[in-house]
Amino acid sequence: MAAVVRAGEDAHGIWLAGAVLPWLTDEQRMRLSLSRFSGDWRSEGGAMELVAALAVNTEGFPVPSGPSGDREEYALIAAGALPSSQQTARVTAALDAGRRLQAWQAARSIRSPRILALAASAAGPADQEDDLPPLDGIEPDPEALAALNWVDDVGGLPRYIRRIADHLMREGRTESHAIAIAVNAVKRWCRGGGNVQADTRAKACAAVASWEAKRARARAS
Repeated sequence: MAAVVRAGEDAHGIWLAGAVLPWLTDEQRMRLSLSRFSGDWRSEGGAMELVAALAVNTEGFPVPSGPSGDREEYALIAAGALPSSQQTARVTAALDAGRRLQAWQAARSIRSPRILALAASAAGPADQEDDLPPLDGIEPDPEALAALNWVDDVGGLPRYIRRIADHLMREGRTESHAIAIAVNAVKRWCRGGGNVQADTRAKACAAVASWEAKRARARAS
């Protein structure tokens, strides 16, 4: 059991009220947020009623067709509509992509390095990190420490800065600290510091330009 929830129906429609149990760990909360919910339906008063919501890896198992007769359905658990064969590949691909994105977003919201590493593993292969220049000795950019307060409002971090920050977070740094170091790193590499190669310097300068444009938009809003 992961949460206690009360559900009902009134003149305004279906309502839900409840809370996640307080002793769940960060990992358990993340796993719950990544689960799909399937209904446990039981026959009550001549109709099928929802009596529980089950957290499962994959919801909507096909509903088998039974022989017609006097027998009636008395339970329907974790079931849903069966897609046509033409839809199956598209649905599977969309679910896989959505779950990878959801895994990373859930881990970022928890801001736990251990959970981030778990989600990175679940999300599949990440960008290669072996071509990142050394980050040792690079201090955080003071003006970037508050980036979490505004960066999502302007479309998120530039991709190269996000990549460096994610690498630092997997090493145990907090997100705000990782972003601040990543910003200072690209500024340094753009100036030619660190003996970086030409392609790295070009990516760093593009990231700096994007960063400054986003920061200007955030200040203007």
